[in-house]
Amino acid sequence: MKPDIKILFNRGKLLIYTFGALAFVCAGVFFIYIGLMAKNQFFLRLFLLFLGVVSTSFFGLLLLILLPKAIKNKAGLVITDKGLYDYSSAISAGFITWTEIKKISRSYSGANFFSLLW
Repeated sequence: MKPDIKILFNRGKLLIYTFGALAFVCAGVFFIYIGLMAKNQFFLRLFLLFLGVVSTSFFGLLLLILLPKAIKNKAGLVITDKGLYDYSSAISAGFITWTEIKKISRSYSGANFFSLLW
């Protein structure tokens, strides 16, 4: 029996994405504040409030997904003899047996490559 292969998250990238999401949440809160303080400009207020709520909601959710992955030292992908455990995204598949995988291919995009499981 071979030891498990663990592929960790790139914590540097995760921290950059987390701080970026935090910056956009702060910008969204600022837009909400400015929208509430604007006087006699209905459409500007409405636009800023909408932009602030959408920005805060979307990037706040992204922040809630990224922050635990950036803090914990958990593997994004674990390959075992029985299959693999996928923890790489917010909608990760969990455990995938080798019988469920029909094809593995590799795709290149610039200097990065992606492995596709079918």
